[in-house]
Amino acid sequence: MDEILGNAKNILILWTVDADQDKLSAFQDTVRTKSKTAQIAPEKVQDFSQSRRATSSIDLIFFDLINKKDSAIDTDLITQFFRVLRPNGYLFTHIEHAEQARIINNFKMCGFDSCNPLDSNSSFLIENKSDEVKKMGSLWLCQKPSFDIGYSVPLQRPGVALMRQISGVGRGRKMWTVDHDDSEDDSVDIHGFQGADHEQKPNVQNSFGNTKSTNNIPSDTSTSSSSKPSDHFPKPMMSDV
Repeated sequence: MDEILGNAKNILILWTVDADQDKLSAFQDTVRTKSKTAQIAPEKVQDFSQSRRATSSIDLIFFDLINKKDSAIDTDLITQFFRVLRPNGYLFTHIEHAEQARIINNFKMCGFDSCNPLDSNSSFLIENKSDEVKKMGSLWLCQKPSFDIGYSVPLQRPGVALMRQISGVGRGRKMWTVDHDDSEDDSVDIHGFQGADHEQKPNVQNSFGNTKSTNNIPSDTSTSSSSKPSDHFPKPMMSDV
């Protein structure tokens, strides 16, 4: 805990509208004493959600540690935490036990790779919480990964010279850039995949050999034979009366 505060250069203390200003000043003085040379900026949560703080500009955030009760933490707010924190940056907050599973899952879904409860050595951070709130929750420390989200991967295909993803959120760069090469034709000639013999008709003799039909089917009997159907059956015998 002391090492985290000692290494921090920029600290942000977020508080809600109903926070006690005297407690805010006392908390700020305590953090300044432990962090030594860090620049500390208190800010209301409502203003923070609409602020334009630079990306990856804060080393440490204290959220909602001035009020007696815990405030709601939604994914939009967590996304802002993640954006302004530097890689390896930390966030301290108090979370109710009944909401811990959901809130910690939201932290991880928003990019935080490590969230752990803290022991009693950090009790000065929750001295403003009421005794009831302390029993119903615990202090948590969440950390941003040590790398920026994004990477560069060249992908080659006809018509596109280079496609790449650039890591540089908040630096005025585009996340995706595509450089089109007009010298190459995007159309595909399907005839190029066909051989010279693609129009030849199949040859039965080449496939099955030189064979002749052995199916001796007689021609139509109506034209080849003059016999009548009655000639093939005996005449009925007439009995004497």
